[in-house]
Amino acid sequence: MHEVGRLLLLAMTGVIHASCPCLSDLTTFGIVAGEPFPATIGGERYVYPSGYGTGCETHDDGLEPYCGDSVEPHPNWCTKPWCYVDISNCDKRTSQGVYNSDLHYSYATCGSTNTFDCWREGTCDRPLTDLITQVNSYLLSNVNELEKAESMLTATGGSDCVDSTTYLTSCDCSCCSQQQGWDNQRITFDYTTTTPFGDRPDQPPPKLDTCLSSAVATSFSHVALLEVDDTTRVGYQYYGSSLGTYQQWPGTIKPERTQWCPETYDPRFRDWYAGGIAGPKALDLVLVLDTSGSMTGGRMDMASDYQPRLAEKPQHMHLSMAIDAGVKVIDTLTSVDYATVIAFSTDARPLGGRSTLLKATKYNKERMQIFIRGLRASGGTNFIGAFEAVWAALGSPGSGCNAVVLFMSDGEPTTAPSLDQIEAQAAARGAHVLTYGLGLGSRADLAPRGGGRVLRDIACAANGIYYPVAEDDNLGDVMASYYLLLAPLTEPGQMRLTFYEDVFTEKELRTELLAACLAAFRKDGDDIRGAVPSPIGVVCMDVQMLVETSVLEQQEEYPILRDYISRQSTACHNQTASDSALQTLRDDYSAASASYSTSSVVSAPVARQLLATHPLAA
Repeated sequence: MHEVGRLLLLAMTGVIHASCPCLSDLTTFGIVAGEPFPATIGGERYVYPSGYGTGCETHDDGLEPYCGDSVEPHPNWCTKPWCYVDISNCDKRTSQGVYNSDLHYSYATCGSTNTFDCWREGTCDRPLTDLITQVNSYLLSNVNELEKAESMLTATGGSDCVDSTTYLTSCDCSCCSQQQGWDNQRITFDYTTTTPFGDRPDQPPPKLDTCLSSAVATSFSHVALLEVDDTTRVGYQYYGSSLGTYQQWPGTIKPERTQWCPETYDPRFRDWYAGGIAGPKALDLVLVLDTSGSMTGGRMDMASDYQPRLAEKPQHMHLSMAIDAGVKVIDTLTSVDYATVIAFSTDARPLGGRSTLLKATKYNKERMQIFIRGLRASGGTNFIGAFEAVWAALGSPGSGCNAVVLFMSDGEPTTAPSLDQIEAQAAARGAHVLTYGLGLGSRADLAPRGGGRVLRDIACAANGIYYPVAEDDNLGDVMASYYLLLAPLTEPGQMRLTFYEDVFTEKELRTELLAACLAAFRKDGDDIRGAVPSPIGVVCMDVQMLVETSVLEQQEEYPILRDYISRQSTACHNQTASDSALQTLRDDYSAASASYSTSSVVSAPVARQLLATHPLAA
């Protein structure tokens, strides 16, 4: 059929809209007719066929990196027709082109609709499992591309990375505007915004994240344009990288601001990130904080804001650090976890006066953080009393799943239990004890010094890891990364489903969203790390990207879905990390963390190799 006749037929049948015609020529946008279409995704160049994006076609079907033969599953948008359009002559949903920012494209003008429109119209009987499968497919395709692109970029040192400077920073969201249904938040539906982490978040993210940003934005754009047919429906796609960069669709900022450019927001220490890395399993966590007199004016001050305080009030530096580290740990807990806080000096002082685990609800997490912020230093260093409270807490009702103890001290106990007792109690509860020696050396040390030996030996006896933390280290970051211990216990590709309340709209709309998260891990080319995966980041998508909550709740199977999510989030195949995995994690941090049964001379080179900065982290 001639092109004119085909377009006429499509217009008559409503598949293509005369009010939003496809572009037939892209010359004015720098794309020469008859020549291949250039695309850059994840720092890698691709060449697409001539005519790509002109006319209603399934242009992406069969094309790498998302829709080719080398990857499975393919996201739903791979087989949906779309085309580039003139936004000044289009009344349909469009989005900025992901390969050429001057172009805009539309699925709607080619008749492509939301995957679950039939639910709203009552014209189909698709099971809810289809919805979860679809979300998992979208996440998996994004994770596959991140893992592939990161491997390529690391192997080449980033030499193949095309300069990606077209990402939109949330530090300058001039295109954001107030949108109906979003509690008057300022939104952009055309872009995925990027928020670098660090003291200067207005600066570009690390090179690796800059290169990978297009991989995230490409997937987010296609999913959003195809599935979000109602822009008043609240739902997000977001990604946190292992280097601290955060990306989100839609770009969102508070109504009173023109930018969202925080210096302290770090996605790596949010519950959705920690839960994504750890996988769909619950956690019993006991946080133990030394408040003895020896912590005063020294080790008990270690907090993330210590650097500006150092010049102002050195005597208060360490107390702030310990308190803020504990607060940051609590932030990583998910709603299915159980936890408690135990302070100790001469005696143990558990939260609420009782050594019991509490479900990590919003209210209980706030209680724990208030308790931590009120701590003061005095008294002795009674390890025996502290561990008695720990074992009592782990013996109380909780998730019954993975047990982790975070034990922070200056390592100079006045009384301490025997290592045999520690080993027996930890084994009986399947617990990992991670210890943190404040001011007791640094990661560069070949062996622990002084009190650090006590903490190292306790960690090694209890399937744990010892972390020497120097006074210029960020204790909060070190402690809040405990969830990396759980990664070896999770099968790759395990999506985590969680209900949560949207922080942007909660004041007025109280929007409950269902998030699905999946972690991406490095594909190491050697066996240095053994069975311990190294995260690239976590990708999440709200189910409300595809269907609003009200429609979801009308489905007969909805109660079954909620029950499934509850069972999935609390299910547990209780495991402990293998000796090799633990030793890898110890070597990752410091030679001084190595097991007392392992030679420091052997461990040191491995530790130095793994401690080297990622070649693309600058």
